[in-house]
Amino acid sequence: MDYHSDRFSDESYVVFNDHKPVALFPAHRRPDGDLASHDGLTYGGFLLMSNSHANQNLLYFHALLKFLHENGTRTIFFKQLPTFYCRESADEIDYALHLMNSEVYRADISTCISLHAYYRLPFQRRRLRMIGKALKQRLRIMEADDFEAFWDEILIPNLEERHGVKPVHTKEEIALLARRNPGFIRQFNVYDGEKILGGCTIFDTSTTAHVQYISANREGKSCGALDYLFKILIENQFASKAYFDFGIVNEQGGKKINTGLLDWKEGFGARAFVQRFYRIDTSACSSIIEAMR
Repeated sequence: MDYHSDRFSDESYVVFNDHKPVALFPAHRRPDGDLASHDGLTYGGFLLMSNSHANQNLLYFHALLKFLHENGTRTIFFKQLPTFYCRESADEIDYALHLMNSEVYRADISTCISLHAYYRLPFQRRRLRMIGKALKQRLRIMEADDFEAFWDEILIPNLEERHGVKPVHTKEEIALLARRNPGFIRQFNVYDGEKILGGCTIFDTSTTAHVQYISANREGKSCGALDYLFKILIENQFASKAYFDFGIVNEQGGKKINTGLLDWKEGFGARAFVQRFYRIDTSACSSIIEAMR
């Protein structure tokens, strides 16, 4: 996480049991002194071993909170990990947050497809029509070896024109992350001949394909480039995953919904999952132990 050390004062914690790491809390210290789930990471929360049990996990969580409280941290802004990123359920952490009367101060809607659900919503007709346009134009989809064309020709100009902002990651940062995590950060582009029309950047986890960036130019939008791309990614490239995560559809810290973006993502069969953000009072951590007696 050192590539954005200029933006965040990293203060992550590891919980050990018998000299072995058993849990991780990626975090940073805010300017006001409070601790927060790391805002520089897509994923947050209290990360646990997949083979640990609920009783152990509650004790690990209590140990972290007790340590932080004894060392002067009174408040933690905690970003719970979406359930579809967990290899095994770890809802006992939500239970611990309930025991401590932790306040939900924010909630984001994340749109996700459960790829092996008994019933899955089909693609909407509008998406199918756009896919048909892309097929008629004989667009090509390729996995790229680098991020340069997508960043320079599509993503940066599009974000600047529509929102007046830049991507969270520079192309150098995303390339660095890809080198450090080979095979886990992947770039898929759509081409008309040799001309790039759009693409998306995927974070490929053990359970989930997460879409980090989506963008297309005007020509790509008009001919269904992204619709065709996601058909291939969902039905072919990542069909063996448990989930396909389109990411959040919120703005203004979860207070607003981008309804157009939500409708577009639901057009591929995505449904809403809520990611909750808690304000934890570390002095209440004893309630976890009391519940286990």
